[in-house]
Formats: sequence, structure tokens, C-alpha cells
Amino acid sequence: MKDIDLLVCDIRMPGMDGIELLRRVGLERPQLPVILITACSELDLTRIRGTNHRGIFRKPVDGTALIEAIEAAIKTI
Repeated sequence: MKDIDLLVCDIRMPGMDGIELLRRVGLERPQLPVILITACSELDLTRIRGTNHRGIFRKPVDGTALIEAIEAAIKTI
């Protein structure tokens, strides 16, 4: 199985939100870069303090900006 180098996830997901996923992944792989995507206009950013997130993108996502964030995150690995 190939290692995961980057996680890109939505904040709102069924069963578990992206911030909880971010926290759980951080326990197992604290150095794994994570990029969050959301359509929420109101977001409690205090919930992601101390995590390894590399950016939060609001929908609709600018594809160029997302690619740049992914490239920057992968370079830090």
C-alpha cells in the first residue's frame, strides 16, 4: 500500500466532520499536511488550532490556488 502524502477533505461530511478527521489523522500522522474545503461561511477556526492544516478553501474552489497549495504542501514532506 502506498503511503498517503496529503489529505484534502471537506469540512462537512456524513458521520464525521473534516475537523474531527483532521484531529484523528494528526494523532497517527502528525506531519501529514491537510487541506480543508468548505462551503460554510461561518467557521470556528479555533477548532483547527494545533493541527497540521495547510489551508482552508471556500467553495467554489479556485483550481489554480488549490493546485498551488497542494504543490507547496507536498514540497514540505
